[in-house]
Amino acid sequence: MQDIIRTAGLTKAYKGVPVVSDVDLNVKKGEIYGFIGRNGAGKTTTIRMILNLTKPTSGHVELFGETTTDKNMYNNLRKIGAIIESPGFYMNLSARENLDIQRLMMDASDKASIDRVLATVGLSEEANKRVSKYSLGMRQRLGIARALLHKPELLLLDEPTNGLDPQGVVEIRELLLSIAAEGTTILVSSHILSEVEKIVTRIGILNKGKLLEELSKDNFQTKCKQTTVYKVNSVEKAATLIKQYLSIDDLSILGDTISFSSIEQVGNAKLNKILIDNDIEIIESKIIRSSLEDYFLEITGA
Repeated sequence: MQDIIRTAGLTKAYKGVPVVSDVDLNVKKGEIYGFIGRNGAGKTTTIRMILNLTKPTSGHVELFGETTTDKNMYNNLRKIGAIIESPGFYMNLSARENLDIQRLMMDASDKASIDRVLATVGLSEEANKRVSKYSLGMRQRLGIARALLHKPELLLLDEPTNGLDPQGVVEIRELLLSIAAEGTTILVSSHILSEVEKIVTRIGILNKGKLLEELSKDNFQTKCKQTTVYKVNSVEKAATLIKQYLSIDDLSILGDTISFSSIEQVGNAKLNKILIDNDIEIIESKIIRSSLEDYFLEITGA
């Protein structure tokens, strides 16, 4: 699969202090790549270097299979839509007027593209309202509409859900999934890991300017621990049976609850039957999978 973005040894230092260090990033065609890290980890600086808005101290960027230069970056930018930090607008103008200015700046003659992107982000009915009357979530969606105006192959979004209420976060999530379904490659940076986990196909973990790991969602789910939890009326008896049946040593007991690492080949239905056949009442049974947040905290040593 083609790499749409590839960086090699990408480094940025200010007054000798590195904020991004030796980052090798690979974003493949058609995927939603989650670029995650704490605030201040270097995500925005990395995106600015990808867009040639900030020159790297060392290393280089490849876009669409060729190394970025000042000469080819203009053509590359015509294939890219981006929001870095908060999108800015002419607040006294309507959404339609803001998009028409962007259309002219991008030298796009197709006025129908304005209606297309407004429909994509769900703002058709609000198209003639002044942006000053828009909520934060509506402005974020308008920013994405502006980034999509010229039908980019690649969309770069820096913290697109910052400051949004729960409904706004869900709207942006669903919007990104629909955009990706149409074939657009998306890199989305965020520190809100619970949201990233719901939409990405691959993840890059940045910590203190260093890329610790890149992994697919399937690989991440394989690495995440799963814990089986039982709440029963006879905890000691149940624990003995579970140890005997599963041959495990990591079982723990807290009150009337037993927990242990899930083992794939063990069916919960079979274990339930063993407990019930031994007159143990199962009050509750569940499997808890570690989240991306759990994995992030583990790998960063937080």
